[in-house]
Amino acid sequence: MRSLRLAGLAATVVLSLHLSAGTATAQNAKPRPADAVLAELTAMQPPTIDPKDYSNQEVVKAYREASGKFAEKRAALAWELYQADAKNDQVATLLPERWRWLLQTQKADQVVTETKSVLKDHSTGPLAMTAAYSHAEAVGRTKGAGSAEYLKAADDFRAMDPKNEKGARLYMEIGNDAFYSETDRSADALKAYKRVLELYPESRVAKAATGKVRQYETMGKPFEFSFTDAITGKTITSKDLKGKVVVVDFWATWCGPCVADMPHMKDLYKEYKDRGVEFVGISLDNPEDKGGLTKLKEFVQKEEIGWPQYYQGKGWESEFSTSWGINSIPALFVVDKNGNLYTNQGRGKLEEIIPKLLKQD
Repeated sequence: MRSLRLAGLAATVVLSLHLSAGTATAQNAKPRPADAVLAELTAMQPPTIDPKDYSNQEVVKAYREASGKFAEKRAALAWELYQADAKNDQVATLLPERWRWLLQTQKADQVVTETKSVLKDHSTGPLAMTAAYSHAEAVGRTKGAGSAEYLKAADDFRAMDPKNEKGARLYMEIGNDAFYSETDRSADALKAYKRVLELYPESRVAKAATGKVRQYETMGKPFEFSFTDAITGKTITSKDLKGKVVVVDFWATWCGPCVADMPHMKDLYKEYKDRGVEFVGISLDNPEDKGGLTKLKEFVQKEEIGWPQYYQGKGWESEFSTSWGINSIPALFVVDKNGNLYTNQGRGKLEEIIPKLLKQD
């Protein structure tokens, strides 16, 4: 039975390759009628896999290959449909799907070219809106979210529909580009996040922008917290830790980079814990009914992590981390001996920061 599934998936891959090649040829010739393209789209069925086969690497590999070719085929048909009938109702839905696939396959330049072409012929309406948004995304990939070209693309999208919340996400990326820069661009980040709040105060990303602004505006001011340690049951407060340098680690057991950093974190904790330093883990693990608390406790016990853990219980929606604009982990804050936030960019810099703060009165 398993071999039959493999054969079926392999056949899907071969068929998809053949159909994709045929569509590519059609793009260079006269487009087929829209009805023919739509019929082919409707007939397509995505590959499936039996959950029992997840442990079989050959089956999983074949499934992934078939899924990739399925997505490639739909993307090709989406462009063919646009060429055949740009006014078709499904074009505005299928083209964004195509452009997402192109971005995922590192073909942002192609998205820039195609969206420019679409916008040249369509200045208003749903198709123009989706093209403008995808164009901005692609420009961000090719030029960077901190570039003048990206800002113009974001402004162009907003000009079409000032209240569309997708615009908030575009402007948020400008702030994030500065926030995660290897050089100090805190002023640029703060300006961008404040612009999100000014232009889209009711958007979903406004909450994250508020937290990012809070990070910068709290520099040199008290960083306060109080929670029950998920491991020991003890109450941990920032007030009780005053006089120590505190490393605040926003992390989760499901976060690969967080787990990869843990051995180094343990080494640093061992080196400095008796010299006036404390670590605090802020867990973004899943809710308790999804096993988040159990996984946290098991991981801490297995890895012998010695510092307290604040289990928030709501994953990405957890109130404390959200209030600080945490939308990417690991994120490391460092609090000085006076209880004030010293930096929101501690990752990779603790060896330098901790000794410096320990010397301060």
